[in-house]
This record gives sequence, C-alpha cells and structure tokens, in this order.
Amino acid sequence: MVTPRVRCCLAVTFDEGVESELNLLRRFLGSGALDWIPPHITLIPPVDCSPAEAWSFVAQIAELSTRVEPVTLELTGFDTFANRRITGHLSVVAGGDELERWRDRLAPSRDSRIYVPHVTVVENIKPEEGLILHERLSRYRVETSASEMSLLVADARGSRRGWRPFVRALVGYGGRRRRSHRSVLVMLSRSSPVAHRRDSRSVSAWLLDVSGELLGWVEAIAGPNGVWVFDDSVMLDRDLVGFGFEELVVEELLVYLQFATAVVAPEWVTSLDPLGATTMSSDTARLLGLRSFDLSAVDRTADGNQAIRWKFLSFSTR
Repeated sequence: MVTPRVRCCLAVTFDEGVESELNLLRRFLGSGALDWIPPHITLIPPVDCSPAEAWSFVAQIAELSTRVEPVTLELTGFDTFANRRITGHLSVVAGGDELERWRDRLAPSRDSRIYVPHVTVVENIKPEEGLILHERLSRYRVETSASEMSLLVADARGSRRGWRPFVRALVGYGGRRRRSHRSVLVMLSRSSPVAHRRDSRSVSAWLLDVSGELLGWVEAIAGPNGVWVFDDSVMLDRDLVGFGFEELVVEELLVYLQFATAVVAPEWVTSLDPLGATTMSSDTARLLGLRSFDLSAVDRTADGNQAIRWKFLSFSTR
C-alpha cells in the first residue's frame, strides 16, 4: 500500500490588513503567485512528508506558538535572489534574528543553509527590472509583527490549487493546561480543523494531548456588527466529556475575543469588554433591550439540500 504524501512548509503569515497591503504590492508588480500562495516568511522550506509527519509539524507549531511572544518586524527595500529564476523580495530588517531562533527550535538540524528571512513579492523578472525596482522601492516600509505560525499545505486538486494555510497558530495565546486527570495543550488558530471553514473569517481553539494528538476544538465564526458566533464544538475523545475540557477551550477563545462586541451561542450571550465578560441567557439579553438580529447556521446535506443546524437570536451591545 502506497502511503500518501503531503507537501508542506512552515511559515510566518500575516493578519488581514498586512496581507492585503502586501498583496496590493504583489499585484502591482505582476506576481504570478498572487492566488497561489499567501504572502509569508518561510521558516522551514517545502518538504514532502507523510500525513503523520505533517501533523507532527502542527504539534510543533502548537507547542512553540504558546511559548513565545509576537515579534516586531520591519519589511523594507527590494532585493533579488537569482537561482534558476530571478525572484524579488522584501527584506526583513528587524526581527529576523528572532525568526531564526524560531526556525532552529522547530527543526534544529533540518537545513544547513544560511537563513535569509524575506517576503517574496514577484517572480521571473529580468535583471534590469530588478535594478529598477530596487531603486523605486528603496523607501518602501511595512511595519508589522510575527504573530502567526502557519502550516502551509500544497493542494493540487480542484479549481483553487495552490498553498493553503492548514493552521494559523496565534503566537502568545494558549499553552499547557491541566483539567482533572490530564495535561493538555491549547492552541488558538485563525483557521479551522474543518476543511470547509479554512477560508472563513474564523478563529478556533484546538485541544491537543501533550503528545500532539488532536482531542477536540471549539470554533467561532465572525458575524455582523462585531459579533462572533460559536459554531463548532467537537470533542473527539469522549473520555474528556464532563471534566471541563470543553469549557477550557471556550475560556481560551474568549481571551482572544475580549475586544469583540459579543460572542453568542444558541442559548447564551457573552458581552465582552477589556475588563472581562458577562454571560447572560437570550431572555435576559432581550429584557435588557439589546438589539437583536437573526443569524442561522446552515449546512448542506449529502443530497445537496440546505439543512439548518440551529437558528437563534443573537444580540449586540452596539
């Protein structure tokens, strides 16, 4: 039996605002990879591996992202690499040393080449074009932070071929926790374990065994008016049910969403502010006069028809 292979790499990816800015530059320069791969800084170059090996990368990201803090980065200038083709990139002039330490902790002996952190912005250019862009972009600056560690997976199927983030681990959140009889690791990700949610504006808290095995997750989807909706809640290990593990991942997710207007689920509403959270039932929220709107979670059944998983009123404090 042939073991399937997965092509993947580890990279720093960016929040929506910086990603949009870098994509504008890539579009202006005529990048052919704009729809193929998101802007990123490579930590571990692409490798072919088994699904088990790919998942081990997830476990490594989960562990490291909870042990380090976001790193301030400055991307500037325009330079080129000339291998089989000439590619243009922005150099990382601040924060690169810390990224190299991340890289060494993820895979200390995998690659002996000199590490040059950068963001590729254009491919297949001529030498004279590189010289012109070097001059024109000499004052270009992007200040951001390394706040996401991502596992990018190559997908050669269907109409959306390219490299897609499987995990966007949020740096500085989560960590090792203990409930009842078991130590676990909580990782927050700006993506979902559920494939059809990966391109949604979502955030999820993943529960892993300290060995790296996925035990469950809770996911929130962005709704209107600054409201986040708790959508999926899955415990893969039934032995954990009733011991507070689901509440644990919800609590970790609420830490990340503390500046949201509200977080809602079918039977309760959590109004959030920087000082904490207030949980109330839907009836209580209605009595307080909080403005309401309908929000439904819709799934497609096997025969292609739409089936409503649940429908409920959610409330905004705005």
